[in-house]
Amino acid sequence: TGQLSFLVTAMTFGGTSARLYTTFVEVDDLALQLTMMLNWSLVSTLMLQFAVYRDRRPLPAKPASSEESPTLEKPSFKRQASVVKAF
Repeated sequence: TGQLSFLVTAMTFGGTSARLYTTFVEVDDLALQLTMMLNWSLVSTLMLQFAVYRDRRPLPAKPASSEESPTLEKPSFKRQASVVKAF
């Protein structure tokens, strides 16, 4: 959900792609190669879903001037003499 999910999936895709390449170059075990291909294909499916189902709505327009946007005030904190009294 959200932008962080895409970032994590993209990093997983990159790592899995590197691992797949390394497995095919270094290892002669067919079962391991097939397992890595399955893993890569599942992560590729997630990346494809991000591409197909991305949000295509246009972004909302920004306000014309900064006067229209509300200003945020700093919260005031009352200093306590003791931590126990603060709670």
